[in-house]
Amino acid sequence: MTAINRHNNSKEAKRHMNAVAGLGCAMCHHLHGPHDPGPVELHHLRGNGWGRGDYKTVMGLCFNHHRGPEGIHHIGTRWWERDFGITQRELLAWALAQPGVMVKDEKQPLANAKRAQTAIEVIA
Repeated sequence: MTAINRHNNSKEAKRHMNAVAGLGCAMCHHLHGPHDPGPVELHHLRGNGWGRGDYKTVMGLCFNHHRGPEGIHHIGTRWWERDFGITQRELLAWALAQPGVMVKDEKQPLANAKRAQTAIEVIA
């Protein structure tokens, strides 16, 4: 899968976003467990208000969980997280903890536990 965002044009940003997109929908993984990934849209973690973080704050979401009837942009962040029982931060931590997904400037992949903690620090 290819994920290119005109706002994040560095080689590292493109590599990172492609790796995240290759994981498939983070919410589908949460709800249904490991499965073959389908097409995703990259969603920037949203916090207090609008805006986006940099490329390190993206997670893959299928159309349904991103902009569709059950999508975060359709029903709103608070309801989406309440209805599905998981936060965006937790989904982002999961995505960043997967093999092949590294935070910028790291030469070696982190162990899963350390990478998940890094995810929380990146978006805090």
